[in-house]
Amino acid sequence: MTFFITQFDSLTPDEIGLLHRFEDEGHEIGSHGALHVLSEHYIREHSYQDYLEKEIGKNLQSMRKHGFNPRSFAIPMGQSIGLRIFCCVILLI
Repeated sequence: MTFFITQFDSLTPDEIGLLHRFEDEGHEIGSHGALHVLSEHYIREHSYQDYLEKEIGKNLQSMRKHGFNPRSFAIPMGQSIGLRIFCCVILLI
């Protein structure tokens, strides 16, 4: 099972510890972006490079700083349901 994480910088130490536990149990920890914006609109208003750096790169950098090495990325659809950690059964490898 893959857990896609958005806004990694906002996680508490306990939440990060829980993700390490999930990874130790064999689950993948993937990235779901730092901003959680609708990519099509963001790229149109800013740039593709800006999207790569601020949405994808920033979240990957934060995750790697805490010992994670995401292999998959789930593209945010720009809506928030109030959860920073959610589960998805589709692997995007």
